[in-house]
Amino acid sequence: MQKAKRKDWLFAFIKPFLKWRFGRTFKKVDYQLVEVNPSKSTLIFANHFSYWDPFMIGHMMISKTTKNYHVMIYENGLKEHPYFVHVGGYSIGNTPRDIKASFDYTIELLENPNNMVLIFPQAGFDSQYTDFVKFGRGLSWLMKEVNPAKTEILHTVLSFEYFHSLKPSAAIYTKLSELSDFTDIQKLSDEYNAFYKQKITDQFRYLK
Repeated sequence: MQKAKRKDWLFAFIKPFLKWRFGRTFKKVDYQLVEVNPSKSTLIFANHFSYWDPFMIGHMMISKTTKNYHVMIYENGLKEHPYFVHVGGYSIGNTPRDIKASFDYTIELLENPNNMVLIFPQAGFDSQYTDFVKFGRGLSWLMKEVNPAKTEILHTVLSFEYFHSLKPSAAIYTKLSELSDFTDIQKLSDEYNAFYKQKITDQFRYLK
């Protein structure tokens, strides 16, 4: 398992670079970030359908909070993009031993209220047009170890639409979990997907 090797000085360059890059790629980018609790770490759940997802969510979070950004990435993806380890990326493998090591490291990160961790619960890419974001069964073990007194969950939905433009418009919607107990994955999945469906339905009003 590859742990993150954050180089904090890189973020001074990353923020303006990503702003410039998004300006060239997208017609507009709309961040709708709710206020996060500075006294708790933040665990971010998000849908995953494009290369841009960890960059865009990361840019939103480092632009609007002072927390340290981390993102869980599949081992093969981290091998293809090794630079991610320097901006908070860490790996999760396929074997039970590797998965446990990654989850243990996630819990370690979440013990620090200055940290935020992005996880894609469906464990891979999915279509933007799916009507349901699956929460992998392995998350049950992780969530049994996440302490609601120390960590908040930020549900995040990312969407692109082209409409009449050659460039897509992007939006990120967020909502804090209202659950007091994170151990029931079904309830967590239901809460996320209710928010996901609402925002996918409402997105036309925001992106046009």
